[in-house]
Amino acid sequence: MGACVCDEGYKYISEKCQKVKHNYSKDHNMATYKCQRTICGKQHEHCNEMDGTCICDDGYKNVTGQCVLAQQMLNEDETMKDVQNSFPIESILFTLSDEKNENARVRYLSANSSMTQVINGDLAMETLMDMLDGKDADYWGMVASYETGKIYFNDYKQACLHEYDAHSNKIEAIANDLTGGLENLEYDRITNVLYWTDSIDKTIIAMEGTYQHFTKIYQSDSVAPYGLALHTTKRMLFFSVYKLEKGFISDSALVKCDLDGGNQESILQFPYVIRPRSLAIDYATDNIYWTDVSMHGDSLVMMSKLDGTQSKSIFSRETGYFWGIAISQENIYVTNTLNVTTDKYETYVIRKDGRSHSTITTNTKPRHVSVYASNEVSTVPVKNECEFNKCDHICLSSSTGEHRCMCSSGFQLKFGSICETSPLLNDYLLVADIGQKGLFQIPFDDKEENLGNMTAIDVHTTEKIYAVAVDPSNGEMAWYDLEKEEIFWGHRILSFGEAVSSIVIHPCEEKIYWASITGIYSWDGKRSFAIKTLYTSSVFTNMEIREIEIDFLRSRIYWTEYDALFQKGRIMQSNLDGKNRKRVLDTKIVKGMTIDYETDTLYVMSMVDGTMYSIQLDQANKLPLNQNTYSVTKITPFLKEGTFLIFDVSVVNGWVYLADSEASHIHRFDLKKGPSSMESHGPSELFFVPTMTFYSKDYFKNYIKDKCPTDESSTSPPTSDNVEVETDDDDCEEILLNGSFSDYLDCMFGLLEAIM
Repeated sequence: MGACVCDEGYKYISEKCQKVKHNYSKDHNMATYKCQRTICGKQHEHCNEMDGTCICDDGYKNVTGQCVLAQQMLNEDETMKDVQNSFPIESILFTLSDEKNENARVRYLSANSSMTQVINGDLAMETLMDMLDGKDADYWGMVASYETGKIYFNDYKQACLHEYDAHSNKIEAIANDLTGGLENLEYDRITNVLYWTDSIDKTIIAMEGTYQHFTKIYQSDSVAPYGLALHTTKRMLFFSVYKLEKGFISDSALVKCDLDGGNQESILQFPYVIRPRSLAIDYATDNIYWTDVSMHGDSLVMMSKLDGTQSKSIFSRETGYFWGIAISQENIYVTNTLNVTTDKYETYVIRKDGRSHSTITTNTKPRHVSVYASNEVSTVPVKNECEFNKCDHICLSSSTGEHRCMCSSGFQLKFGSICETSPLLNDYLLVADIGQKGLFQIPFDDKEENLGNMTAIDVHTTEKIYAVAVDPSNGEMAWYDLEKEEIFWGHRILSFGEAVSSIVIHPCEEKIYWASITGIYSWDGKRSFAIKTLYTSSVFTNMEIREIEIDFLRSRIYWTEYDALFQKGRIMQSNLDGKNRKRVLDTKIVKGMTIDYETDTLYVMSMVDGTMYSIQLDQANKLPLNQNTYSVTKITPFLKEGTFLIFDVSVVNGWVYLADSEASHIHRFDLKKGPSSMESHGPSELFFVPTMTFYSKDYFKNYIKDKCPTDESSTSPPTSDNVEVETDDDDCEEILLNGSFSDYLDCMFGLLEAIM
């Protein structure tokens, strides 16, 4: 709850602020008496006879309890200004959201502006750099480091974290598909580590300076972190948490910990904090400030000491929603994301004592605010615990004053500094995570010791795996790197310019098959020019190929196609040479597809509506299919509609595994019990899984080995129940009368391609 605060010279008496007369003579005598008893033993400080406190000598400035030569600070600041001649010095940075045009902007004001100068701040705000303005974007989270010239901000819509270097005037994306739940950012300039809170995954992430590795230093199953503040000299991290469920807030707290996540301690809890959104540290006073709400719904700016004592409200509004907060000199900058009138938003510039404020009015919604300026600790020497570390992945400051090596998810820390991968293991799911730029394996079984277990597999220098396959006969893997546009198959590398959506290794033929949006291909791994094009979609249609699967026992290719224009999908079939193509079934938008040889069934999963099609393989060539040859299963409401996006499916040992990129989880259900047995499987460390498969020696031995067909059967002429569907223009006319116009176009273009 908020506390009432009176102006200086007033005291809260009988529920109102009343003027108090001071006996200055008595106060001065008491201060003199205190100075007689006070020992100011630190260098360059003395006792203030006005109030009996220790203050710095003339020419020195208090910096977190130490008196530092002010002239020295000025000279070093001037050096920084000379280096940063390409960027406005001493600035207050804002992220602004233009919701009407779905754009995001970064703007700045001079940090040295007086209170009167920023009253019309909407006119004074300047564009930082045009390159920082984003279309179809919304910037959540921002932090600036004046000492290094780095500004970090996150595009919430695109889940993309950016770095802007003010020295080189360059911008780059440093993390993709990783920051969809990012709320607030902080940067440790000493160890060059970036931190952020993620309210969706309920984690706090630490990422090292090359942006190749990151680790979780906080994880919760129920309470999400939001605000974040880092104390550079005390080597401490502060963050806020609360649980928001069905409109109710609970478990609110302010927490402090070491920079490696250790020694977590709540300094304030509900009801002293309710919905703490953003945090900021005032180095001059060692106070922490945050935005919050009262029990009655008022928006508040709160403050306390770093240990949570002396908490109080210094500013409030009956309406609005305070979002970002930053401190520069004697001012506190607070953004209000609730518009006061149509297309009018306010940011408040508040004196730290809360006695006066000015308002900046903008036409677009202000979100985060950050200070790009020197502060009281910019020139204070701070030990770099990681200066001489030999950590493979990430080095973080620890409570012992030394460094602590940590590994990215799935890697095993050995000998205190080495991060190791694992070889491919038997009876494991393989999942590619684009956010983590890696390939990971998760055990099938759900024994307690394996719950949440995930190990990384060595994939060399791969950047972004979008498709993965494993040879069921020997465990050899193949994958496609979307960033490098290369297919890796064992020790072989093949350049392929089109994005590959799906790969399969045929254990009987020793070939790989893959699909891009426009075609299906095969390769024996011997010569790069020996790629065979098996099928290309018609240039006259909008059909895109999404996924392929190989029926090893019947020598057939299955694939899914989707027409975004007409919003229809279909399942197709052909021989291994691409001939004898047939339409198996019309569907909605489908992506994931797998074959389970135990049940002899092809499973195809819809991405968004939760429909799973099950087609018996021994009946799949008897077209058209009827209800006796395929079935439909709905996974809703066991997964709430609109909360999932199924990219892939695997069926093994009687379980259906679903890769959900929206929830960043693997779900599974018992094939016999149905979707009512739905449960989460594996760890919570996943971010965006576009592809999934599995490796099981027993599965291959029981259902595939010794059952491969002869070479002749893979391209054999059609049998009596495997007759190629011939099409003529009369058939197309019938389709036009009984079907859709898009089907008619498909039919006619198919005829044209056959003639050509």
